[in-house]
Amino acid sequence: MAQIVSGPSDTKSCSQCGTSVSGKFCPNCGSDLGANRRKFGLRPIIGLSFVAALLYVTFAGIPSFNLFGSSLDLSIEVPGKGDPYYGFVMITNLADKPIELREVRINRRTDDACDDKQRRKLATGERAMVATPGSLIGLCGGTIVRVTVIADQGEGDYTIGR
Repeated sequence: MAQIVSGPSDTKSCSQCGTSVSGKFCPNCGSDLGANRRKFGLRPIIGLSFVAALLYVTFAGIPSFNLFGSSLDLSIEVPGKGDPYYGFVMITNLADKPIELREVRINRRTDDACDDKQRRKLATGERAMVATPGSLIGLCGGTIVRVTVIADQGEGDYTIGR
């Protein structure tokens, strides 16, 4: 008794109409099955988009994260809980020349409760105590962990270590 063994099927389905096709052309819609086929699909576009987004975040984020340190020569102190000045930020000018503070942001918040826009001039060695309504009652976060200072000589982002 002989067995009938079928070989591999050369049947493909048309990418446009879904008809089962055994040749190079679809008898139903006439599309060419070998031409105009994408080998990779959307993978290269997605990959390039991911790389472009990663580069953008890396290089556009440098000024906001201040990876190269502050251009301002200031000392930032934040009193801890239990201190009578809790909620205040103490800023001391350590530079050789006077500086004008234009804005002080607490925990990178830009709303009025956590952003002090009062201009202050500090001579060398002079200290200013800055507080916002939000920092005094805890609206800027439970703990002050980051202070951003914008001055006439640049901007500085300071992380407060505990």
